[in-house]
Amino acid sequence: MSVDVVDLEKSYDTAPIVRRVSFSAPTAAITALIGPSGSGKTTLLRLIAGLEIADKGRILIAGRDVTTTTVQCRGIGLVFQGYALFPHLSVEDNIAFGLRVRKQPREQIEARVTEMLRLVQLEHLRRRRPADLSGGQRQRIAFARALATEPAVLLLDEPFGALDARVRAELREWLTHLHEETRTTTLLVTHDQDEALEVSQHVVVLLDGEVAQMGAPQEVYDEPATPATASFLGASPLKAPSVGGRDAVAFVRPADVRLTRAPLDDVSAGRFGTVERSKIVGARVKLVLRLVQGGERVDVDVGRDEFEALGARAGDVVVLDVRNARVFLGDYAI
Repeated sequence: MSVDVVDLEKSYDTAPIVRRVSFSAPTAAITALIGPSGSGKTTLLRLIAGLEIADKGRILIAGRDVTTTTVQCRGIGLVFQGYALFPHLSVEDNIAFGLRVRKQPREQIEARVTEMLRLVQLEHLRRRRPADLSGGQRQRIAFARALATEPAVLLLDEPFGALDARVRAELREWLTHLHEETRTTTLLVTHDQDEALEVSQHVVVLLDGEVAQMGAPQEVYDEPATPATASFLGASPLKAPSVGGRDAVAFVRPADVRLTRAPLDDVSAGRFGTVERSKIVGARVKLVLRLVQGGERVDVDVGRDEFEALGARAGDVVVLDVRNARVFLGDYAI
């Protein structure tokens, strides 16, 4: 069941939040909607869900125009960051809630609840209340409830945002396996780029309420289409040699820079930078350098072993070896 968004617009008090957004979420794939805060990600998801009404444009699910239909008629399942479980109901009653609203036979409801508990691997917790569960378990129950009604599309709004890093990592892997089993067309709003790249098959980048780029995760990451997209995806701008008389800017990610000690008698050996500060973060080290020529700031991320072998401290001059960069021609403020 594909989801097609066509020229969608939404404003609040004359302030545009979603601006002529168009994209297609492929059938049986996870499409991640990413972008900075205020880019329109959650508003767009709420428009697709029917929780907000678009000012202009169309929304189609499996080719059917649902732009003006109610939430109940869109065939969607919703999972939010805050779980939204009923605290007074047991796990099995939470999962069964939507089925009972649809007045399905009791035997079918019991069978479906058992199937969902098996799917999320929490059969042993069926009689517990949400307060007795961990955050990760509550979120898996929220997924089970959303999937119980066999929705055509699953909409996820920052589903792991309230969880700690270890649990988020576990649930990302769990979501991948869940999707492989259900093959439900899914739209995922997340602020976590690693999460989007890990679990999705399709990415839509939103900037200022507009689609800046879309495509396969690795394609978008490796080949950002604009300087703004490159910057959002973690690259920093550096002046580059002009090309055909036009100014050029190279966008470089911290992990794509290798460092060596600068030879004291040869300033032509490469791009030189002075170490301003370094910070050990687990097995990695994050450094801030200032280029000797031009004074631009460069962020670098290297392995701890590499950093210790380098032996550089604040004030030392090092050579930067840029392994990969995305170059754009034309004016760009650095």
